[in-house]
Amino acid sequence: MRVIIASIKLFFFALLCAVIIPIQLLWLFAFRNNRLYFVVPTIFNRLTLFIFRIKVEITGKLSTDKHVIYVGNHLSYIDIPVLGGNLLATFISKADVKQWPVFGTLASISQTVYIERDRGAAIKCIEDIKKSLSAGRSLILFPEGTSTQGLEVLPFKSSIFELFLSDKLKDN
Repeated sequence: MRVIIASIKLFFFALLCAVIIPIQLLWLFAFRNNRLYFVVPTIFNRLTLFIFRIKVEITGKLSTDKHVIYVGNHLSYIDIPVLGGNLLATFISKADVKQWPVFGTLASISQTVYIERDRGAAIKCIEDIKKSLSAGRSLILFPEGTSTQGLEVLPFKSSIFELFLSDKLKDN
């Protein structure tokens, strides 16, 4: 019975992805630098949570009047729809994600900011982050650079934090 229920959920998730990708591409074209840009990704993430029967409880007030950099532990891939369905923010992700089937497409059309692992790509990363901040977007960052069980905190990828602490991102 579990296999059947899981298969049904995966079918509806695949259907959602097939429907949302062309809609998001059109929406992105129309509202690239507008807060309305977040409407389709938010709906997608909330429908994903609904399909997999995940309930989210938010405690406290979310800041919506200024840029925020949300930093958290990446415990599972459910973090993405939970945060994406409740925060008007753009994810920062390792560049490898761009190549993943389906999820790479979803991340790219959600205007994820990709970080290359080599130091030479830092200038492009800074420019991409500046563009996101200039467009009025907050950012979501998982500084450990990978998902964990949450029992311990892994070392942070220091180059990511260096970007936010340097003068290169001031005035955004």
